[in-house]
Amino acid sequence: INIKQSLLDSHVAIKVLGDEFKQLKKDRHRLRTYGILNPGENGVYLPVNLKRLIWNAQERFKIGKRIIDTKERSNLDSLTQSDLNPVDIVKQVSDLCSRIRIFSNAPKDAIALEVQENATMLFKIHLRATLAAKRVIKEHKLSKDSLQWLLGEIESRFLTAIAHPGEMVGSLAA
Repeated sequence: INIKQSLLDSHVAIKVLGDEFKQLKKDRHRLRTYGILNPGENGVYLPVNLKRLIWNAQERFKIGKRIIDTKERSNLDSLTQSDLNPVDIVKQVSDLCSRIRIFSNAPKDAIALEVQENATMLFKIHLRATLAAKRVIKEHKLSKDSLQWLLGEIESRFLTAIAHPGEMVGSLAA
């Protein structure tokens, strides 16, 4: 299956990828204009280390670590190509962003929704930027199985990182 040709022929795929690009531009604008990242800051602390999880996925699924004989050097591109469709990546990352919530059973009023959005905004921006379709395919070279594992691991680690009211966090404050 030629994924590139199927993307060029599909108006839906072009719209989905265009929407992803618009969202990434909107995220960048939010970071710059609303002062989320102050000038001179190198980074922020987030509940999940995405870089390490991507590395774990690459190691676990042996991506980019295949032994290449001299006969197979001509097939180098076929060994390092991803089998993912960019539209599927965008949809799966979007689904993950919608499942990431701080309050699982919060009321659905306007204030609660705004608190939920503000609490997860920076992490979602980082998630969308790190797992953008182009980066997943070209830079990280993830496969379908490794992406599924990675998204599940991100969700479970995020939920584990949530500190509930009354939870003992004294050792962190000390």
